Amino acid sequence: MEEFADIASDVLNKHYGIDRKVARKRYIETSGLPFEQQIEIIVPGGEKNKECVKEFEETKLKPFFDEKFSDDVHNALENIKNMGFKMCISSGNYQNLLEEFINREGLEFDIILGFHKGLAKGKEHFDYIRNQLGAAKHNMLFCGDSLKDAEKAFDYGINFIGRTGIFSKNDFQKRFSDIKVVDKISQVYKLLRKIKDK
Repeated sequence: MEEFADIASDVLNKHYGIDRKVARKRYIETSGLPFEQQIEIIVPGGEKNKECVKEFEETKLKPFFDEKFSDDVHNALENIKNMGFKMCISSGNYQNLLEEFINREGLEFDIILGFHKGLAKGKEHFDYIRNQLGAAKHNMLFCGDSLKDAEKAFDYGINFIGRTGIFSKNDFQKRFSDIKVVDKISQVYKLLRKIKDK
């Protein structure tokens, strides 16, 4: 996310002359959405928006594929799966990129959803997951790293846990006072373990 914010600020500065600090702040404020939706919030109807999206998406490929899931993520997700939970990914990244990344990482998910054919993170993804898995809202938990992720979960009526990164625990709790926030995915596993052991 940090690197994507830097790329977005460079692109917005280059094409629209927006100060890099301001552009970065606007990117972070709208993170959790696909960039082609973010830019329409940052520069509504801008004539260079398509060009910006193309440049952003092409530039982010290297850092995107340079990333790897940490051992903490691998172990936690394996443990969560072994507890009998279904695991899905809901992301604002393009579907084909997600599938390639996940296949490379060797992790198995029940459903992988990216931005594809109008299906976006939020209600569309949550509806799809519920329809495919027969999941009730009260049995769903969305773990996300942006304030937009939290908004989407709460608007839909499902549980949410914030993951620190580009947003701090304080950022999450200023907006949502009772929210649970973790620094590592293994902490999600521990919370689920406690719930299951009750």
